[in-house]
Amino acid sequence: TPQGTVWHRTGDVGRFDQKGRLWIMGRRADTIFINKRLIHPIMVEAAINEIPGVKASALIDNGHHCSGRLVLQLETNADWKKVKKDVIEGLKVMGLPEIPVGQIEHIPVDSRHNSKIDRITLRKKVS
Repeated sequence: TPQGTVWHRTGDVGRFDQKGRLWIMGRRADTIFINKRLIHPIMVEAAINEIPGVKASALIDNGHHCSGRLVLQLETNADWKKVKKDVIEGLKVMGLPEIPVGQIEHIPVDSRHNSKIDRITLRKKVS
């Protein structure tokens, strides 16, 4: 509740909006704090995944937690140059203009869920 009562500890971060609706913002462990700003990767990824040609995306801190070495990895199914240009423009609109964008054949996912990004494996692949 807004008063701070714990309902169930899932490891997720959320917030209530002005209408009292609960919005899940992703995993607490995946939250990035950089330049006095909290970034919830799942929110960035959801917006980027709507760009034509983006099959999947994953925003990670490629250093130690909150190191400021962010990178956005993309699985694409279209012309890479166009997709990258559109994604960079999307990042600018979100106020994240300096994040490097890379291409990966397959973003690893947790085998138990097949949708949750395996960020540890991804960091190893792109470092």
